[in-house]
Amino acid sequence: MSVLTRITREAAVRLFGPERCITRMPRTGDSGRPSVYLTFDDGPHPERTARVLDQLAAAGARATFFVIGRRARKHPALLRRILNEGHALGSHTWRHWGARRLSTAAWMNDVRRGREEIEQITGVGTDLFRPPFGELTPGALWQLLAARFRIVLWTHDTRDFLLPSLPELRSRFLEAACHDGAVVLMHDDRCVTSYVLEHGLRDCAASVRFQAIPGTGSGLPTPRRPIRQSAADLFCPAAETTGPAVSAAGAASSWRFS
Repeated sequence: MSVLTRITREAAVRLFGPERCITRMPRTGDSGRPSVYLTFDDGPHPERTARVLDQLAAAGARATFFVIGRRARKHPALLRRILNEGHALGSHTWRHWGARRLSTAAWMNDVRRGREEIEQITGVGTDLFRPPFGELTPGALWQLLAARFRIVLWTHDTRDFLLPSLPELRSRFLEAACHDGAVVLMHDDRCVTSYVLEHGLRDCAASVRFQAIPGTGSGLPTPRRPIRQSAADLFCPAAETTGPAVSAAGAASSWRFS
């Protein structure tokens, strides 16, 4: 992760709260059965996404899928299946280009095109967004939040995209599933993911609640909270501003993050 991305992420949580820039989900307080949020990037893939959906259905698990717009256009039935089976959909841009690769304006056009493709296919909009590679710049962040996106990052990266050994990947999955409120990054276009998911879900089915991230695109309500800081506070915390406070959708203040 670049220094710029790390600083931008930290500033986003400070200014907009962890409800608009999600790094983890709220804890349930139930140590005996934690809630874990599986997320899948880079699909849909015609065979591998379908296998992942089969395994989630068999385990009674829910997840969130961050889809690439141009892949969604090729496989629209999979997007409809994702929603029909109780999962959430989020955008992962149209072409999977990082925020530092393009100008902010060009990158945001790619972001909006990805979200529009989801809406055209499913008839349902989504406010969930995951930036490719987790990259964020100050300009990209500001534009995303102005466009009413909720940015979803992660607490645990299984690194399945590196095609690790099956025992290694399974170990990472099981370790992540022990943490209440964990957001687990996986990729439904990788061949190893569905194989490990099958065993991991079976091992955890009785002890873990696998849930989708709530919000538009999931059929679950999006909590809201006013934002009280100003834009200048994002990168200049000590600056004094006289402009109006920024407002944005967020989550209920009773949610607890760490």
